Amino acid sequence: MKINNVVFTSICFLFLVLVLLLQNPTRVSSKSLSAKEPKQASSPPRGWNSYDSFSWTISQEEFLQNAEIISERLLPHKYKYVVVDYLWHRRKVKGAYPDSLGFDVIDEWGRMAPDPKA
Repeated sequence: MKINNVVFTSICFLFLVLVLLLQNPTRVSSKSLSAKEPKQASSPPRGWNSYDSFSWTISQEEFLQNAEIISERLLPHKYKYVVVDYLWHRRKVKGAYPDSLGFDVIDEWGRMAPDPKA
């Protein structure tokens, strides 16, 4: 039975790689992974989220008022983030509710956008 030269070379190469991997003293083991446990954060990220107080009906003025309060009173307590969340792209007009369709502001590329008339 004749073995193809390419097949024989491939088998030899794979055997050599296997031998080298088994001989490598720096290979990863479960002991080396457990020795380098990641550090935990000293505190969680802190911030204010519009949905917690306003659901989806927050205006720009209300958002900016809350952002100012966060920066004046809570920044010393490591509050960093102020987030507009949940349906920020929904038009706030009569008939628009969280579960209604057809009131979202979507640009020509299909991206959500703020209501330019708000």
